[in-house]
Amino acid sequence: MAIATTTTTHSPLAQSVPDMASQAADKAHEAIDRTADKIKPVVTKLADAAHHTIDRVAEKAIPAAEWAQTTAQRTSNSTARLVDQCGSAVRERPLVSVAAAMAIGYFIGRLMR
Repeated sequence: MAIATTTTTHSPLAQSVPDMASQAADKAHEAIDRTADKIKPVVTKLADAAHHTIDRVAEKAIPAAEWAQTTAQRTSNSTARLVDQCGSAVRERPLVSVAAAMAIGYFIGRLMR
């Protein structure tokens, strides 16, 4: 009865492949860390510039928004006053108001022909 013996040879290449993979991974991690260290100041500068720009825009936008709000309020008040004045004039002289409206309508109609 013959017993088969298997002889395995351990080549130096087979033992170094895991070491090479580990070294490659370590180098990749180091490269990423170096790149991250180099990028951090740039990203910080960009973030600071963006914040500064937003602050400047907000400084300009706030007065513009206040002006728009004030102008809208003034326009609303002027419109309300005009409506009240027209309503008062119509109530005081209804026949004159109707005659004036008819005359204006007639002239606009003639101009549109």
